[in-house]
Amino acid sequence: ALAGHIQGSETVFVWSDRRLKRQGINQWGLFTGVPHLGFGMVHRRVPGRDLTDYNLAVASGDRSGSLGVAYGWSSGSAGRNGRENRISVGTVLRPSRRVSFGIALVSTLDGAWEAVADLALRPAFGRRLTLFAEAASANEDGGGGEYWSGGATLELADGLLLTGRFFDNRTVSLGLELGFSRTALNTQSRLDGDRREFNTYSARVGPRRASALSRYRHRDPKYLELEFDRP
Repeated sequence: ALAGHIQGSETVFVWSDRRLKRQGINQWGLFTGVPHLGFGMVHRRVPGRDLTDYNLAVASGDRSGSLGVAYGWSSGSAGRNGRENRISVGTVLRPSRRVSFGIALVSTLDGAWEAVADLALRPAFGRRLTLFAEAASANEDGGGGEYWSGGATLELADGLLLTGRFFDNRTVSLGLELGFSRTALNTQSRLDGDRREFNTYSARVGPRRASALSRYRHRDPKYLELEFDRP
């Protein structure tokens, strides 16, 4: 459904050092989209095989509300490793500038499914503070169980965002994003007690957003020159 919110061409590359740190990037994702159309792929390398998941989505709507449908499939050097093709349906609604919520359902063709709901609030400070929470549930064929997490994002200054999230398994993630108008860099660490589990990094190129350099950029005054000595 987020493809309905894209205002221009946007691409995000994500990578993680979760496993096989000495063997280079072992898990990465590429996500790109244009208004109402999105494509994503996630590649994982584990001992003995490579696996890549693909997802193609179409959506209708705008920033106040959108509905999207996606189709996902997998490939890899050791076959699909038992992963079935997937169909996803989701919606994102923003009834006001301070409230946003979404629901998504992912199902395989053989009946396994997972449902996810999320909520975001901006109770104060304009866009500077965002509170969010999500919950997910899957049937037995989809792995079973229920999961939840919650956290907050604080925009410390233009283009500088700090994010913290708490998961129901008592792990915590901390992230920092630095934006430069049409580009942004993000890093996130997931912690278990005092031990760092792994880091995730991302780079974005897309529509103009807040820039951390805006306060340092010199701007010449703009004025209209009028020549009164000409007829």
